[in-house]
Amino acid sequence: MSPSLDRTTVIILLIITYISLYYLRFLNRQTRLRGPIPFPIVGNLPQLIYYLIKYDFNLDKVICVLSHTHGDFFELHIPFLVSSDPVVVIGNADYTEKIFASHSASGNYTKRVVRRQGLDELGFSQKGVLFNQNIPNWLFNRKFFRDGIVARNVLEENIKTCINSFEELDKAWIEIGSKQNAETEMVAKVNLVDWLLRWSTEIIFQVSIRRKVNAIARYTDSLLSREVKPTILEENNQQQRQINIDTESFIKHVCDFFPTLWLFLTTPKWVRRYFPPVARLAEELKSSMNNLNHDLLKIIQERRIEISRHSKPETEQEKEKLRDFLTMMITINTPWDVTKDNNKDEFDTKPMNDDLIRENLLNALGPGAITGGTQFIIHQVGIHMNPLHWKRPEIFEPARFLASPFNASLATSPEAISDGVPIKNSFLYFGGGSRMCPGRALAINELKAFVTLFYRKYDVELVNPDAKIHWDHVFIRNKLRVMQESASVHILSIA
Repeated sequence: MSPSLDRTTVIILLIITYISLYYLRFLNRQTRLRGPIPFPIVGNLPQLIYYLIKYDFNLDKVICVLSHTHGDFFELHIPFLVSSDPVVVIGNADYTEKIFASHSASGNYTKRVVRRQGLDELGFSQKGVLFNQNIPNWLFNRKFFRDGIVARNVLEENIKTCINSFEELDKAWIEIGSKQNAETEMVAKVNLVDWLLRWSTEIIFQVSIRRKVNAIARYTDSLLSREVKPTILEENNQQQRQINIDTESFIKHVCDFFPTLWLFLTTPKWVRRYFPPVARLAEELKSSMNNLNHDLLKIIQERRIEISRHSKPETEQEKEKLRDFLTMMITINTPWDVTKDNNKDEFDTKPMNDDLIRENLLNALGPGAITGGTQFIIHQVGIHMNPLHWKRPEIFEPARFLASPFNASLATSPEAISDGVPIKNSFLYFGGGSRMCPGRALAINELKAFVTLFYRKYDVELVNPDAKIHWDHVFIRNKLRVMQESASVHILSIA
């Protein structure tokens, strides 16, 4: 027998041995859940890639297809992209109760994801609230959202901000309508998604740092091909407490935030570095993030200078005037401290540096026994489209949300669906558990205010009523797969 044949035989035997041991461990694993059978080394990546190509890279559609085959509680093995341990996908609201019921820092489900190298590279693993792995620090940061974003007085002030910003939006549409046509009846063709981005940007800046950024005005000027004179901006900055940033570029960078997270969460470092298409995209997105961070740091530094020129607040009334989201973070544990006493924390007794503040500001602006360390994916789209929870979930029926509030006695009964009562945890528009969105009350305020103000004044119609409406769930600051023909509408003033 030749030496080369000996080496070939040894290699084949090693491969057979490795594959045998891999499936032996797989069949004898501690937690046995349904799911596609993984391949050695690559896990379920081949199946995922096949389905992604088949369904136009719609990951939610792929997960729904897998759920139909393997049930609404199954496991995936994605060793390179997510975790070396199986990932459990949950598409049934009944299985989320134990996870969402854990609200304390000592619970088993306080971390959003397992630690990832990509998050470390972006600097998100130990800062802010979105992916912070340091639980005491995460709890400390959440207090600023509680007192600076969703406190009762802040939400009440937010309603006024929504109304004022909508009035500005209204004036912009009237001006655009007058430029688009000379008809007696005022009609304007607008893209609501684009305008809502500017409207929400204006509101969140006024809520978090109590400053206008003229996002609506700048967008109006860009559509009408005009320029704002710098001297006017400087005068407005002094009189109306505004900040001068390029909001159009800022919004673009914020829209890049979630694609950046997705890329760095789901791709190994070697792919981002050595695979040319991904490497170029990673560099572009990191550059966008750097520009976003530069804008945020500029805002923080300008506020620091402003605070240093202000006399130290002594009374509670003086502190309340300065108590906004940004100022609380800058002044905590300093002589100018305006935070409430219940914000003091034994883990953080030093002032916050600009980098930690920037991360929080960025976060303000988007069954069976399971082995420890297993990562869960609460598939919200799967739960929302589950016929066990909703009648005809594939049909757009707004009236379904006019049903009676949730009744605990009907939570698991078939009558709950037929009566139109939502099953608990079957509508996860803000997530759940200890990582539920801390700004949900603010978002609900904005949504209710816009719908009320918009439809009380305007009649709305699609630009092309015969065109097929393409819909998808979106982040308000991340326009994903929203088609122009469905996002554009005519608005007809009835005032």
